[in-house]
Amino acid sequence: LRQFEDGRKLVIYRCNTNRTSPIIDELGRLRERCYRDIGAGTGNDRDNDVFDESYYHIILWDPSDVEILGAYRVMPVGEQLAQH
Repeated sequence: LRQFEDGRKLVIYRCNTNRTSPIIDELGRLRERCYRDIGAGTGNDRDNDVFDESYYHIILWDPSDVEILGAYRVMPVGEQLAQH
């Protein structure tokens, strides 16, 4: 939890979850919307792929506005090497 000078409080979550998660579905929807805005969308409702299942998702959440402000997928190198 981080409180900013303007009083806003934002929360950062790290999660990894399976493909059937509503969180993964929403992240895919938001990712598609962002990429579509710059002309790089898939044309699908969501931009989900196989990496969503195994990567960690860093999510910036605004509890006041009840919205995801940003997200990023990451995979620690050691874990990735162990999988291959």
